[in-house]
Amino acid sequence: MGHQRCFAAIADVHGNRWALEAVLADIRSRSITTIVNLGDDLYGPLDLHETAALISKISGQRVQGNCDRRLVETDEIDSSSTLAHNRATLAADERQWLAGAPKTAFFEDILLCHGTPWRDDEYLLWKPATSGAVLRTEDELRHLLQLIEYPVILCAHSHTPLTRKLLDGRLIVNVGSVGMPAYADETPFPHTMQSGSPHARYAILTRTSDGWTADHIPVLYDWDSAATYAEGNGRPDWAAWLRSGTA
Repeated sequence: MGHQRCFAAIADVHGNRWALEAVLADIRSRSITTIVNLGDDLYGPLDLHETAALISKISGQRVQGNCDRRLVETDEIDSSSTLAHNRATLAADERQWLAGAPKTAFFEDILLCHGTPWRDDEYLLWKPATSGAVLRTEDELRHLLQLIEYPVILCAHSHTPLTRKLLDGRLIVNVGSVGMPAYADETPFPHTMQSGSPHARYAILTRTSDGWTADHIPVLYDWDSAATYAEGNGRPDWAAWLRSGTA
């Protein structure tokens, strides 16, 4: 593959080690050896510790997601039973690992962020509105990114895979979610994000003579086991999202 001509990008595993195992196997089957991680690794009613053991072995660049940050913050009130439980069971080395990730990172000529380059809890390609989450326009994206000179921006947070190529040639890639294909959120307006199927998702970035291209990869895995685990931890909402990919 030459000098990193091809690499994989994962994000939003959310403790779903069933999905992560399948994605890592798929990446290996393609002889891809470099993986970047856009954050939100452990939060959720799933298998936090086994996921941590798997994901901490990935040596590529990574950034901290908003849920990673909330797990290691000590001044925020536990706003959900899942967050409180995760914080209570998080081991010291897991906490340190989550806390050590930067907000943004760089890989070759690519900017890595979880949400946007300036906020880990803000969508880049979408904006919440009273009608739900809507796609930002070309003009809105160009205005937002006017100070960002990188030709490619990789982002996550919305759990919805999408590639947008701006008229100026810049590429924005939301890599989708490995472990949580849909969810509902109440802030700043009630909205849902959904990929439409229960597959685990990641992206492959390939450098060609014309620049970078992105392929979105859906991966089959045992989502029923993950959903059953979520139900056992008191989250039937997560179970429904895991089984359907819709919210």
